[in-house]
Amino acid sequence: MCTLSDADREMIRKAKERFAALPPNQREKIERAVQFAKQQMNAANMPDITAPRLIPELTPEQDAADLHRDRLKHRVTKRVDELYARRLLRHPACGKRGAIHVSRPHQLGGIENMVYRTLCGRLDCPHCQRRRLCKTLKRAATCVLDAPGEMYLPRTEELHVLETTWREWAALDKAIRREHGGEVGRMRIRRDDDSVLIVLEKPFAGSTPMAPHLTFDLVEDAVNQLASERHAFRLLGSFSDRIPSEWKLIQRTNEFVNFSEAKQLLDSLGHRGRLFKTSELNGLVFRSETERQGNDLVLKIVAAAHPTAGLSEFSPSVSQDSNGETWTDIPEPTPPNDAPPIEYHNESAWQPSPWAIAAR
Repeated sequence: MCTLSDADREMIRKAKERFAALPPNQREKIERAVQFAKQQMNAANMPDITAPRLIPELTPEQDAADLHRDRLKHRVTKRVDELYARRLLRHPACGKRGAIHVSRPHQLGGIENMVYRTLCGRLDCPHCQRRRLCKTLKRAATCVLDAPGEMYLPRTEELHVLETTWREWAALDKAIRREHGGEVGRMRIRRDDDSVLIVLEKPFAGSTPMAPHLTFDLVEDAVNQLASERHAFRLLGSFSDRIPSEWKLIQRTNEFVNFSEAKQLLDSLGHRGRLFKTSELNGLVFRSETERQGNDLVLKIVAAAHPTAGLSEFSPSVSQDSNGETWTDIPEPTPPNDAPPIEYHNESAWQPSPWAIAAR
């Protein structure tokens, strides 16, 4: 084992003191550089996942299922491209209402805060309904055609298909869970005529066993007739693809916030912010020492964006973090409804499973 001499310990102590004496912006640059170097070092030691020795040989049954999976996922990709070939207007309030404040512990210490806006998800917003249909097709293809696990193998086991109505769904689902347990995989698709297609991992009375590629043909037809009500498509039990979020919800506000102006305000207060934008949300990320400090900064951002509103007009509430600190939450006034409609056409491309690329 390597031990440090007294001179080495003294040198490290002085280096830490010099680092602590630096201005916050310089310390942040050094921390980012150290984190980037660690990531590069970790990446250099990672094995090549495309190496043939890491890819198990497919059985004839898996090879046939893999061909069906590639064909069907290519069909889904083509369908998504066709849907996005035409530009659609958003609802006037889409992406223009309020902001959400979440936080999580930062890996270098302190709290990482994110203030963001999502798309509206309204039923009368063409853009959001198209996005909903495309996401549902991709989730359904992954669930039906991919085997569970991290090897990107094709599913070869038969699935069991069952038809029912929306009125009978709750009782039928209870019977299925009573027979197989709550963790049995279930896919539920509610059509616009209130009929329901159910895909089960295990057999049930009245169900029909089908190969995965034949099952997906029925699933795709049902998704194309998806009901406009919320939660018309659900993946339940072992089929669930929900990933627990490491972000904790702090507060919501209906006030519209200009994130570019909010970044300038944070910079003037000594808290460097970073703007981001994806196909589904946009916002601002910044760091703070505690949750209370991050909440106070968000309060200042909202107050600067709407100085005439006055926080006393709203009904504040008190929150408490894990350390026992309390603060006043952001109020929720009436959002503006005169925002002009905008267009957005930069959806991230969805590719089929990398298994086909690695295995062939």
